[in-house]
Amino acid sequence: MIQSEAVAGIPLEALVADLGGRCEGVSRLQSSATYFHEELGILFKHAEEQRLFLPSPPAELTRVSEDEGNEHQVWYAGKTIRC
Repeated sequence: MIQSEAVAGIPLEALVADLGGRCEGVSRLQSSATYFHEELGILFKHAEEQRLFLPSPPAELTRVSEDEGNEHQVWYAGKTIRC
């Protein structure tokens, strides 16, 4: 599993709570709900400050596409259910 070393010891719940608090703070400051674009900006700012971005893409993302083009699909090889 690849993760940022900067947040290796911080629980996910704490990161989510901090991000939610930031969105709520912006909403209160402007006296209205935030828009999706604003929330994306808050998310990216938060990720930069917490150093959540990886220094380089994982090898899995640089893999050459297969001929079939189903890289986005997830295949499950579990037991087959028979009717």
